[in-house]
Amino acid sequence: LPLMTQSALDQFTTHYLPKAEGAFQYSTLEFRKRDSRLYLLPQLPPVKPYNFPLKPGQLQIPGATITVRKAKEGLRQSADYQLRPRQGGETMKLHRTRTLKNLLQEAGHPPWLRDRIPLVFAGQELAALAALPAWQIPMLVAPAFQATPPTPAHQITLTEAQLPGTPPA
Repeated sequence: LPLMTQSALDQFTTHYLPKAEGAFQYSTLEFRKRDSRLYLLPQLPPVKPYNFPLKPGQLQIPGATITVRKAKEGLRQSADYQLRPRQGGETMKLHRTRTLKNLLQEAGHPPWLRDRIPLVFAGQELAALAALPAWQIPMLVAPAFQATPPTPAHQITLTEAQLPGTPPA
């Protein structure tokens, strides 16, 4: 962990900690505050647009890995799904139509990860959100796309990049 200069430490303690909005970047790291907790994370690269067919395996995106595996429950298997990042304005049909923004807030997704969560689309319809195991957030699947036994299913997870020199979570 790089030592902070006195100037950076002063800026961190006098400007960032009292308001704690956004990120405080230092070296290759950034500090984030959420629910009275301070998180030290690697600086996340910008999210680049992607659009991939959904199939079992791992996909590297900047700052994270998307894993798609076969499972007994989860998203019903289909060849027509696409993985895409959030762009804003998405909705999901659950018991009623909900905005993605509200679903992410209610599920406790950290604000700095919300734009990175892989979204699964069937055409233009949002079918599922990937799980974030490190944050104990399960995958969310719209009822119309839920697998029912014995139909095979997919589970999709997003694993964040680890800080250099730290063991995996």
